[in-house]
Amino acid sequence: CLQRCLGRRLRPAPSAHRASRAVRRDFERREPYNYLQVAFFQLKKLDQAVSAAHTFFVANPQHLQMREDIEKYRRMSGVKSDSFQDLEATPHWEAYETGVQHYHADEYLQAMARLEESLSEALSALEECRALCEGPYEDEDEEEKMQPGLYEAIAAHYIQVLKCRQQCVLQIATKPGRISATEDFIPSHLDLLQFAYSQVGNQTLAAECAASYLLFYPTDEPMLEKMKQYRTELGEDAAVTARQSIQHYVQRSLMEKKLIYYAVEHLGETFHDPDLWTPDEVIPENLRQKYREDQEKQKQEALDVEEREKRARPLPFEGIAVTMDSQQMNGTQRVVFDRVLTESECKDLLRLTKAAGEAGDGYRARRSPHTPHERFEGLTVLKAVQV
Repeated sequence: CLQRCLGRRLRPAPSAHRASRAVRRDFERREPYNYLQVAFFQLKKLDQAVSAAHTFFVANPQHLQMREDIEKYRRMSGVKSDSFQDLEATPHWEAYETGVQHYHADEYLQAMARLEESLSEALSALEECRALCEGPYEDEDEEEKMQPGLYEAIAAHYIQVLKCRQQCVLQIATKPGRISATEDFIPSHLDLLQFAYSQVGNQTLAAECAASYLLFYPTDEPMLEKMKQYRTELGEDAAVTARQSIQHYVQRSLMEKKLIYYAVEHLGETFHDPDLWTPDEVIPENLRQKYREDQEKQKQEALDVEEREKRARPLPFEGIAVTMDSQQMNGTQRVVFDRVLTESECKDLLRLTKAAGEAGDGYRARRSPHTPHERFEGLTVLKAVQV
């Protein structure tokens, strides 16, 4: 059925329109924009080159060559500041970030509008992603030598589609350029919205958002307390129900999870559940312990990120720019700042370093630690402190 539909819409044969996994991965990484910016630059089309470079860099902030190219474009005359635009910007992320900014600034009316837009766009993007999970079976284990029977092949294909659909929530919750997804992306919208609506006095919609949030976390005590308060304010006769779209989202996701976990338990499949809210009863008893361990690990990783963000204080200098963070420096706990010292301070440091640095210092006194054709001068830690 799918092949016939593709044949009608995409002529000639549908197979001519199906990209390989490698090509799809390149597009996900925005690789075409890397080539486009070079081509546009050679054609003297600066505005298009800048936008292509910026689009690639948003998704690849660790790409040093593109960082240098972006800086070069910024210094060039004739390049407009509004040319630095992300041509692949996702509407739900733009709306979400703007909404959160309004929320933290206590601008609840603007926050509600943008967060509602973000939630709607995110659910729409989710449907698109799920639709793209359809297609021929892709055998991830190419070394598999056993030819599966008909029922095994059908099951494997169906489970692959279901797992792909489940992972879509991670795709929409991952901001371009980030490695990890934003935790509880859909539920967080509802949490923010219920508070914003309550702040502007719209208790009906606040209660609706609270009821929707409780579909994910039915035992969340703070939200249950708020729900109790909303029912008191609205009256016991008021009908408070969760949003239809959220009910559909949760019910469908749970049904897919049940099928996948059945395959994990009985057919030897593997599954990394993308959600922290999956109830225990959906997971088979013998898999719960592993799921809880994975969930705790996910929570700890999220807390670590949050803790690092809390520790990020305003820099004690003005006009400082962070040019490289620890992730860009191979995950080490290092950071590179620009514009920290004045030019005269730099000259003083260079003068001191040249006066104190000796051949081989800092390399266990070996004059040529790598090859005889290289000379290294440096400072030991003690000498650096003394200087």
